[in-house]
Amino acid sequence: MEILQKIGIFLIFLGPLVFIHELGHFLVARFFGVKVEKFSIGFGKSLLKFKKGDTEYKFALIPLGGYVKMFGDDPTRAEKLTEEEKKVAFNHKSKFARFWIVLAGPIANFILAYFIYSLLILKGGAVKKFKLAELKETALMSKVGFKSGDIIKKLNGDLIYTQEDIFFLDDLNNNFEVQRANEIVNIETSESVEALLEDYVQNSKYLIQAIVFNENGNKFFLSLEENEILEMSLLEIEERFTGNLYLFDNKKKYHSSLQSNTQEDMFNLLRRARYFVNDLKVAAVMPDSAAQSANLKIDDILIEYNDKPLHSFYDLPIALKEFENNEANLKIIRDGQELDLKITPKKVDERFLIGIQSSMMLYDPGVHTLPSKGILGSLKAGLFKTWRGITKTFEVIMKLFSFDKKVLGSLGGPVAIANMASQSFHIGLEHFFSLMAILSINLGIFNLLPVPVLDGGHILLLGVETILGKPLSEKKLMIVQQTGLFLLLSLMAFVIINDFIRFF
Repeated sequence: MEILQKIGIFLIFLGPLVFIHELGHFLVARFFGVKVEKFSIGFGKSLLKFKKGDTEYKFALIPLGGYVKMFGDDPTRAEKLTEEEKKVAFNHKSKFARFWIVLAGPIANFILAYFIYSLLILKGGAVKKFKLAELKETALMSKVGFKSGDIIKKLNGDLIYTQEDIFFLDDLNNNFEVQRANEIVNIETSESVEALLEDYVQNSKYLIQAIVFNENGNKFFLSLEENEILEMSLLEIEERFTGNLYLFDNKKKYHSSLQSNTQEDMFNLLRRARYFVNDLKVAAVMPDSAAQSANLKIDDILIEYNDKPLHSFYDLPIALKEFENNEANLKIIRDGQELDLKITPKKVDERFLIGIQSSMMLYDPGVHTLPSKGILGSLKAGLFKTWRGITKTFEVIMKLFSFDKKVLGSLGGPVAIANMASQSFHIGLEHFFSLMAILSINLGIFNLLPVPVLDGGHILLLGVETILGKPLSEKKLMIVQQTGLFLLLSLMAFVIINDFIRFF
């Protein structure tokens, strides 16, 4: 069922991008009087087709693209055209007309992105907060002044309407406005946004909800206030802890309070009171793992490893690295009772694992309401975002041609796009359409690559024709097209292999 849902979302996501691209070619071709024989969304066997005028319209089985078949666009065609046929044939139109017909597809994709961005900014409304996860001390963001839990609100004076705005607003010197608890803090840095976020991925931990379990598995919310549950992650509560904690039950009603002894931190207070952080509960036990051999079960709560207290699931990898694959004592709580298990971790890819998944409950930062910029302001901001999206995509493509390992490793095919579309759809429609906009830009620029069989290849051949004063010979054109097809198929094979490695 989940796979079918992802496929459905993928079709809803990709369909408009392909349709708009082909519609651009179609409309400009008709404007210049070219006869369009076929307008297809998808490739392969037809699922639905009908004819109107000179054009056959169809939806095909493989939805990974589309095409517009124009009369007379095959220069190797043996039959000679009549004078009347030449009037509606693509290859008998001026170079000016052919240039704009070919360029119209990518331009249509850019227009779609501009339309989406402008509408999102005009709409304003609720947007997911961009709240930083737990930063390690070595994190670049920590070094320039960010703190865990900071909410990025503005970059270089502009509000963050969607998370990719942070890339579009990148400059040589960046000024971030962040909300830290109840105050606004400005952070200035010469570090690029790309460098900050790449390091952030490597040097941060998830923020988890301020939820604990008691020995019987009952859930409680933590707060620093007796009268309300604060909108804070567990980390933020720990940083602001001054000795008192307040617990609220599953219905978010006040339950009880905890008070620390002298010099007792929050985690030791919780342990003394027999409360355990939510990520210490076992969500799944992997088959043929050390955990299965040790008889570890779902809902067990981990409390000690080799007599060392576990305050968080993040403490477990540290303990495993220290004791490696030696047999260890694992203390757990099961059904309110403490049990001691013997466990021997297994080495997998240079790491020591016991084979469990945590019941970690990730903290949801919520949303904040952003104002609309009005019609003119939204149109201006949408144009800026579209242009920055185009320039940023070109920068990535230049890195691709320089064989940058990070860029090559990040390339994704249909499976990656389907996963991103599904995730963004479940986060919210703003994220879904924002992703659609940037993918529309990517599709437009990809088609402008100077590779024969792509729009950019056709434009390149028009340039060659202009320089030579005549089209390439049939033999040379065939070689060029076969080379282009080989390059395109090679790229498709590469991204599909990347998908396979990443997801399977």
